[in-house]
Amino acid sequence: KALANSPPHIIECAKAEAGEDQGACHLPSKKRFSALGQKGATLWMTGCSGAGKTTIATALEKRLVKEYGKHVYRLDGDNLRTGLNRDLTFTESDRAESVRRTGEIATLFADAGVITLVGLISPYRGDRDAVRKRHEDQNIPFYEIFLDVPVDELKKRDPKGQYAKVESGELRHFTCIDDPYEEPLHPEITLKTHELEIEQSADMLFRRLERDGILEGAPKLTPPGLPNPDGDVIVDLHVPPEQLSAKTAEAATLPQALITDVDLNWLQVIGEGWASPLRGFMREGTLLETLHFNSILVDPFNLTSNVGRHEHKTDFANFPDRQAPSRVSMSVPITLSCTSFTKDAIENSDKDAIALVTQMGKTVAI
Repeated sequence: KALANSPPHIIECAKAEAGEDQGACHLPSKKRFSALGQKGATLWMTGCSGAGKTTIATALEKRLVKEYGKHVYRLDGDNLRTGLNRDLTFTESDRAESVRRTGEIATLFADAGVITLVGLISPYRGDRDAVRKRHEDQNIPFYEIFLDVPVDELKKRDPKGQYAKVESGELRHFTCIDDPYEEPLHPEITLKTHELEIEQSADMLFRRLERDGILEGAPKLTPPGLPNPDGDVIVDLHVPPEQLSAKTAEAATLPQALITDVDLNWLQVIGEGWASPLRGFMREGTLLETLHFNSILVDPFNLTSNVGRHEHKTDFANFPDRQAPSRVSMSVPITLSCTSFTKDAIENSDKDAIALVTQMGKTVAI
């Protein structure tokens, strides 16, 4: 009962006290993950002693940190029972409390954007399901990973000599032998580590994180296995069918700019999102970045107040204090030229838009 209640006088978040989630008073996850370049998630590895939980978690941690520069932390019996859980024994109730505490830490770490690797036997299905629900309630990715290894194989491995002590009667109430272990019913991933090399198991976990977009900070915009478009935005500038008549009538009132067949091809490239994150022909600042750096700086989540910087007139006299945080490849200038006659017509118009017209007289864009 005590665990089910949060004393209201200790909740500092007024919105949460009013019934909303604690996240209402924290930095939004979308901005946090974008700044970190990754999302938080918990990989909960469960299985009998000796199945390889710590070994595989260590291999995955090294790969993510050393090769990809990701923020990862590993929680297991070694660093939990010497501190947070040092007051707990191996009774069923204490095991449940150990899983609950570890689940709470994993939830906080993952909410902070850390890829959290948990390696606990956690023998009881109900305890693991409670941790899963805690993550799901806060929209935090949770992966239950079952290390499915036959007991006979575990006895052969016996890295800590514990199975031998069980056989001799020196050690009793040992999970998977004379204490129960409840296998997951629907784990996200099952690893038969007696049939896989360590790196193969770690690679399976890595590929799942990669597929689900955990290793990217931006929201996943594409189907599993496909990367996000450059700039982490989907660009589609086609006029919806229900607006076509109104836009056609609007175009008839605007000054016109004649475009060539090459311009028309570039218009299609931009309009269909092939030049993402561009939403129009390049302005001067964007063109200069492209010419000098073969890339452009973007800030799709407005981390530095530079969102939409390529859609506005370049102000060389007032650059922002902080530059946009991300750089995407852009090596080809995509510009639209016009005659001085067209330029004068545009500048003398009271309109804030122009119509682009092909050499055949067809209006194709505003």
